[in-house]
Amino acid sequence: MVYINDKPVITVCDNTPFVKKLDCIEEKMKDAETGYPYKGAKEHYVLDIDNIEFCKEILREVEKITPLPKPRKK
Repeated sequence: MVYINDKPVITVCDNTPFVKKLDCIEEKMKDAETGYPYKGAKEHYVLDIDNIEFCKEILREVEKITPLPKPRKK
């Protein structure tokens, strides 16, 4: 998991970065490859990390709407 401002925004599995399929990025990611980061997961977009400016744009949008994770009980 990759966090931005303490929010989980990217899931990395088998060296592939995935972002959730969210309405706020649907139009920008319409041509992106999709896949499943792990068995039982919902379909995600595969993030093209070679396109740095595009990644920044997508991650800004995702970070805005991603809530902080709830603290775990001890």
